[in-house]
Amino acid sequence: MERQVFEPTTKRGYSFSKPYLHNGLMFAGLPSYVECAETLNVSSGICQETRICVLDGTTHRTTVIDVLPTASVITAPTFESFHQIFNDGGCNVLAGEKIDLLTGHQEEVKSGDFVLGSNLFSKEPIALVTRNEDQQFSDFCNWIIQALITSEELRAGGPSTTLSDLPIPPFFGDSFSYMFYDAVSLVGDYGQVYERHLEQYVPRSEANRINSGESPAMLALPFGNTQPDVVPNVSGGKLGAIRERGHLRCGISAGAVFAEFDGSEWSGLDISFCQALSAAIFDGDIYVRYNVLDPTERFQALQNDLVDVLARITTYTMERDVLEPSI
Repeated sequence: MERQVFEPTTKRGYSFSKPYLHNGLMFAGLPSYVECAETLNVSSGICQETRICVLDGTTHRTTVIDVLPTASVITAPTFESFHQIFNDGGCNVLAGEKIDLLTGHQEEVKSGDFVLGSNLFSKEPIALVTRNEDQQFSDFCNWIIQALITSEELRAGGPSTTLSDLPIPPFFGDSFSYMFYDAVSLVGDYGQVYERHLEQYVPRSEANRINSGESPAMLALPFGNTQPDVVPNVSGGKLGAIRERGHLRCGISAGAVFAEFDGSEWSGLDISFCQALSAAIFDGDIYVRYNVLDPTERFQALQNDLVDVLARITTYTMERDVLEPSI
C-alpha cells in the first residue's frame, strides 16, 4: 500500500507509491577533492580546502552535514545554483544522486577533469508522489508502477508468458479494465523504460533488478529523520483523539502466537505491536484496550471507529487496497 507521509517543506501529507528506483548520495567533482570527500577527510593537507555543494531541502543535505563539518558544506538554494556555484569555483565537490551530478559535466567526465565517486552514502527510495486527498488516484498510480514491474517479470519468464497474462482489474471501473495492458503496451515494461531513459547515466544495480527468487537479499531502508525541523501538527486528528481518550483501541483476533490470553493477560506478536504503538503515542506508557474481533468484521469495526487500529494477519490485495475504505 502507499505510505502517507508528512512532508516538512510544504507542511502537509502526501501519498507515496511503492518505490520504483533505489538510488543514493554520491560525491562528484574535482578528482583530488572527491577522494577527500569519499574518505570523509576534510581536515588535513589539501583536503582542508574541500568545499561540498549540496542542494537545500533534500535528504542529501542532512546526510552530508551528519558526516562532515558544516564549514565544508555549501547549501545551494536551487538546482541551477547547485551547478553554477561549482562552475564558478565556489565549491569543488558536488553531493547528490548520480544522474543529477552528471548534468552539464559529461565532457569534463570524458577529459578526466570531473570524476564520480564510487561509494553510496545513503539509500534513497524513489516513488511517485500524489496528494493524499484523492486516495483512488493514489491507488491507480501505485498499481501502474507495480504493473510495469510485473510485466518485466513476465517477460523474464520466457516466450510462454505475454502481456495477456497481466491481470484485468475490475476495481477502477469498466473503463480501466485494461489499464495495465494499455500502459505496458505504450511504454514497455520496467526494464525497457529503465534502459531507454537511465541505463546510460546510472547502470542498473542489483537493488533495481527483479528478484527472480534466486537471491534472499532484501534492501533494508534506514529510518527517516527522527528529529525534523518541522513537527507535524496532529492536534484534532486521530492521534489527538487517542491521547485525549487516554488509551489505544487495538483490534485483534485470538490465535496462537499472535494473540493469546492466559486468563489474566494477553501476549503474542500482535499484542506487542499494539503495545509498541501505545508506547509511541503515550511517551513510553502502555494504555491499550484489546477488542477481539471476528475476521469477517474487522474492517467494518475499523471503518466504524470501534477500534483505532487492526493488529491481525491480513493479506495485502489490490481489491482491499482500492475498495476497502478503511485501509
